[in-house]
Amino acid sequence: NLSETFFYPVLGNHDYRGNVDAQILYTEKSTHWKMPFLYYNYVYYLADHTKIEFFALDSNIILDRNSLAIDQKEWFENVLSISDADWKIVYMHHPLYSNGRHGNTEILINELQPLFEQYSIDICISGHDHDLQVIKPLNGIHYFVSGAAGKVRSTDFDVNSLYAKGTFGFMTFKISKDAIIVRAIIDNAFEDYELIIK
Repeated sequence: NLSETFFYPVLGNHDYRGNVDAQILYTEKSTHWKMPFLYYNYVYYLADHTKIEFFALDSNIILDRNSLAIDQKEWFENVLSISDADWKIVYMHHPLYSNGRHGNTEILINELQPLFEQYSIDICISGHDHDLQVIKPLNGIHYFVSGAAGKVRSTDFDVNSLYAKGTFGFMTFKISKDAIIVRAIIDNAFEDYELIIK
């Protein structure tokens, strides 16, 4: 039901070719668009009171070494330090790890992975590379690339891959108290891959 659907976006590199502020300000006009700032967090509770906390980061300002990158990192560490969520999910545009065209993003690995590990992030979801990838867990953190909804490029199945496909598709994440079920959906709604995280 679209009337009960909400969007919690993050900015990609192409968004910075336009008016970024307009995307933030649209939050004031739409009841379905939730983007209060370049980076933000929000909490969702399941019916059984399982607490899921989402952390939406702007990877662009880290890559550009924008002055806001320092503010974002301080904010991120602060909200992580007080989080008592059952599941902690980070999402941003650029991937830390990828076997696609753009490859790994070393600056994000250096800046963010230590915080992910220190504060026990469960999942990191990104796009940017136009493919679908599930990376082998690294120090307990699961990394996903889901960037194949509008454009497709080939990707490699490498030593750190659990799944890699250069085809149109997307990923779904079904969350319960005890598990997250991740599915890669490709042509004709075919479930091409499933991973259960406990």
